Amino acid sequence: MAVPTPINADTLALLLDLTRGTPAEQLKLAQSLENKTMQVVTAASVLIGLTAATVPPDSDIPWWLILLAVIPYLAVVTSAIYALWIRRFEVVDDPRVLWETLYDVEPDDARHSIMDRLAATYIANEDHLTAKRAALTVALVAMMLEAILIATALMAALS
Repeated sequence: MAVPTPINADTLALLLDLTRGTPAEQLKLAQSLENKTMQVVTAASVLIGLTAATVPPDSDIPWWLILLAVIPYLAVVTSAIYALWIRRFEVVDDPRVLWETLYDVEPDDARHSIMDRLAATYIANEDHLTAKRAALTVALVAMMLEAILIATALMAALS
């Protein structure tokens, strides 16, 4: 274990108190992003499914516009798979790890080590969250494009 940089014990205790719940909050945010991703996939699936189910084969709707709408739908599904792909979120307070690494150190050194882990965990988890946010954004934009293409096809059939 690296030799900790000297820091005031009260400052260290304050930092730990302020940041202790951060990994749990990041995990909740990840779950929220995943829920939103599934809502986008559901909406995109309903759009493409209703179009396919309600448009008769002999209608005047340009088939190539409907076919084009499948491309953004595939982008929605692909980005959702990416967003939902299993990623291991880091946690700091795994009792086994804490015991194995900190059982024989001074309390201030243990707090310092935990604070170091919290900082590293935050960065790793933020990278996962950034990837989930980007995938959700792609899914939303693709779903909007899908809706525009379907609406254009339906309006073309009416004119």
